Amino acid sequence: MIIYFFKKKYIGKILKLALASIGIYLLAMLLCVLPVFYVLVPMSYFSVVFAFNPELSTSEILKASFGIGNKKWLLSFGLILIAAILAEIIGLLMCFIGIFVTASFVYLPIYFVYKEVIGFDDSSELNQIGKIQEF
Repeated sequence: MIIYFFKKKYIGKILKLALASIGIYLLAMLLCVLPVFYVLVPMSYFSVVFAFNPELSTSEILKASFGIGNKKWLLSFGLILIAAILAEIIGLLMCFIGIFVTASFVYLPIYFVYKEVIGFDDSSELNQIGKIQEF
């Protein structure tokens, strides 16, 4: 599942997103570094929006990411910062090699904010297992 998006039909979109993110970061750096903190939050949603909506074009992914990032900027920035600090501290406590294990915890707040803002289609039969159906 990790290499699912490295298929031929997605690799072009991944490269376009990578080039777009490099361009946005370079532009933010040229504008005296301070805008980097602003674009940090919306750009963190690139991977989540792409993972759950691979059919969207690159520009639609950019628009959706910046829409979510602008709408929930302060909440996202705070949660990402706290998650990063906690993950690093716990990783350091696990003899420094734990940083590799706990680094993925930084993405949890991004996922939960995306889930609350956009939501998911719960019409899947797998999601219906365990729910009592009325007849």
